[in-house]
Amino acid sequence: MSEALNPVGVVCTSCRNATSSVPAGWIGENRKSFEEARACHHAGQFTAAALMVRRTLEAVCIDKGAATGSLQGKLNDLKSKGIIEGKLTDWSHDLRALGNEAAHDTTIFISAADAQDALELAEELLNYVYVLNAKYNAFKARRAAPVAPSTYWSSGQVEGAEHQGQADQTPRLRSGKLRPAPQTDPA
Repeated sequence: MSEALNPVGVVCTSCRNATSSVPAGWIGENRKSFEEARACHHAGQFTAAALMVRRTLEAVCIDKGAATGSLQGKLNDLKSKGIIEGKLTDWSHDLRALGNEAAHDTTIFISAADAQDALELAEELLNYVYVLNAKYNAFKARRAAPVAPSTYWSSGQVEGAEHQGQADQTPRLRSGKLRPAPQTDPA
């Protein structure tokens, strides 16, 4: 498979706009498998799309260190490691089951609606594992880092003739909102 698989005319499962790319946080085999799932869906090959969504799950598991056993066991391992949780775990198992039907039950074919749902759920899983977690970790790291005192103070000028030329030293939070005044003991 080409490193730069860019299916033409694919519709983004989130915004419904035409696109040929996936978020930059998705890397390696999981990205390639998901792109191929979208290409299969676009070509009307819905059973193949469901199989590629299942393969995407396998790639995520391997990438996140759950590389042995059945896919069911790998997904449970991701849950126990805190990589996926709650509904995402349930969705992942449902996607696995759909992929199993696509692979092993030769009497059925996956519908367009089921393939579309599988793509949307897989996309949300990928966003959660690779994009949202990275954003959250960056947020936590930034909040834990020491902050220069100037971050907490406004650099603007105080309005009013009696304060001409004086810097506004109002305490501010990182968000720019006013820091609440310290509570004093009434005693």
